Amino acid sequence: MGIFNSAWEWFTRQVGADGTITLDACIEKLQAEAYFKRLAMQCCINLIADTISLAEFQTYVDKKNKKGDNYYLFNVEPNVNRSASAFWRYVIRRLVLDNECLIIIRPDGQMYPAESFTKKTYAFVENIYTDIVVDGFKLNTSLKESEVIHLQLNDERITSIVNGVFETYSELIAYSKKTYKRSNARRGILEIPAKTSERDIDKQTEEKLMNERFKRFFDAENGAVLPLSNGYKYTDLATQGYKQGSDSRDIKALIDDMFYFTAIAFKIPPSLFLGTGADTSSAMISYINLCINPLADLIASEVNRKMYRKDAYLAGNFLKIDTTRIKLTDIKDLANAMDILFRAGVHTINDNRELIGKEKSADEIADEVFVTKNYMRAADIQKGGES
Repeated sequence: MGIFNSAWEWFTRQVGADGTITLDACIEKLQAEAYFKRLAMQCCINLIADTISLAEFQTYVDKKNKKGDNYYLFNVEPNVNRSASAFWRYVIRRLVLDNECLIIIRPDGQMYPAESFTKKTYAFVENIYTDIVVDGFKLNTSLKESEVIHLQLNDERITSIVNGVFETYSELIAYSKKTYKRSNARRGILEIPAKTSERDIDKQTEEKLMNERFKRFFDAENGAVLPLSNGYKYTDLATQGYKQGSDSRDIKALIDDMFYFTAIAFKIPPSLFLGTGADTSSAMISYINLCINPLADLIASEVNRKMYRKDAYLAGNFLKIDTTRIKLTDIKDLANAMDILFRAGVHTINDNRELIGKEKSADEIADEVFVTKNYMRAADIQKGGES
């Protein structure tokens, strides 16, 4: 009924004051709205999904970052049918389009995102999920809130907001397309000799001239000659600079506006999304902080409370999504920062190696903490070593 009601509401809005519908205008509006909305939405979703898939899901055991079964589950293979990259792309897509995503955890520990489900909400007891469909297979069981990972994005669906923006702009684009076509259409003045009579033969000559010769002349792409009978004169107004209305740049500006507002809805800096800014570094930082980090926190908090639970979390066993390595930076730009982090005792050698994408060193000294005073061990300074 929801789809039918939406279609009926759209249909009734197209009825004019005289009770008629202009189908050409409606079709052009629908085409503009469908194509550009799909392009803008897909670009935003793909950007966010690709970015999340680049983050590292760090698993901590006793407050130490360790790679075990859970690390492999979140970063390599969530289930037998999907890699981690494909899995998180699908999850983000469902989360953005549907405003929520349900992930079920099988007894063997594998995770599967649901295509659809029904949620029964309760106030003081666990919610119940039924009619769960995974890759076309419907589960014949219900699951409690504590047995699933349920991600919910916002109180209101982003797609509903974007649809409202696109409905307005699609009308403007359809109108601009018509204006552009009219402005660039061939126009001219045909002078007909005054002696032309109302005889049938004269009417046939004029109809043939208008319907055949002029049509071939206007439709020709590689040049054409227009033969005219004696007394007829054609003046092409295009040679006199006759042009009015919008051009293709006006249409592109409207499309850019649609992409601009779509990016804002997804908390993506428009300059980064459209590629219009000269300095993408600050835009990238804003994108990570405002768009990606909240999603990462949403996923991590839900996983920690459902998979790790309270006791394990307080004991130092938890999941953390590291988004600091998403931004691609030249190693030369990191050199000074790594030096400061290392000699301040914030990073170990292995921490710095991971920061630039290298594997950890097996040498034990690579996991020790060094501080200033010529990079001495912290333990040596406590013993009163030389400065």
